[in-house]
This record gives sequence, structure tokens and C-alpha cells, in this order.
Amino acid sequence: MIVLEIEGREYNLPEGWSEVNVRTFQEIARVAGLFPEYKSEVEYVIDLLSILTGAEKETLLKMTRKSFDDLTARLGWINEDVKPNEKENWIIGSEEWIPLKDLNTLTMGDSVSLELMTKESKDYDVLGNILP
Repeated sequence: MIVLEIEGREYNLPEGWSEVNVRTFQEIARVAGLFPEYKSEVEYVIDLLSILTGAEKETLLKMTRKSFDDLTARLGWINEDVKPNEKENWIIGSEEWIPLKDLNTLTMGDSVSLELMTKESKDYDVLGNILP
């Protein structure tokens, strides 16, 4: 993480996809889907920076152009593909999660649930909805 100081407060900016959680990924995907509606590319990038750092948009709008350009230069990774993680399990809270490697082993009840979740999800929500 890159530690930024903006108006006397510290914010963390991820240095790559490996430092982005699922919720942040979903928000990035949601905003990326809205890109055609943006009238300003700069405003789009500011919204992405807000998602990535947790800083309010109003705070980011007070940055100088040089600071904005410096931060934008550090976001090159956002245009790269997410690299798969070969971990066998994850500990989230106190629970251990293991990825399902073969969808053919799902019960039919789980298959129906998965189908309904994907149909009822927006494109940017699918990942977060099916991971559990």
C-alpha cells in the first residue's frame, strides 16, 4: 500500500490487485460500467481514487494537478488483468473458506442457488454474490 497524506489525513492506495478486497473490486467494476456516462475522464479517475483510498470526492477535488498526475501514474495496474491466486484456502474472520475447483461436484440445490444468484446479480455484483 502507498500511504498518502491529503489535507492532513492519511489514506492507503493499493499498489496492485493483490491489495484490493472484493467489495472494492465490485465498486471499481460498478464505476467502470458507468464510464460511458462520464463527461469527464478526470472525474472518472477521481471517483476511482475515492473508491481505492476511501477519501471523499470533495477532498480529492482539492488536489493540485501535479498531485493528481502523480497518483494517476501509480494506477497503471488497474488496467491489467487480475492474476489468479493459487491459495488453497482463506481465513475470513474465524471461518476457513476453500475454493470449489470442480462445479460438477455441486449439489443440485447449490446449482440452483448459484444460477439464481448469477441471474439476479448485476455484472459488478456477481463475484461478491457467488464467492460465499
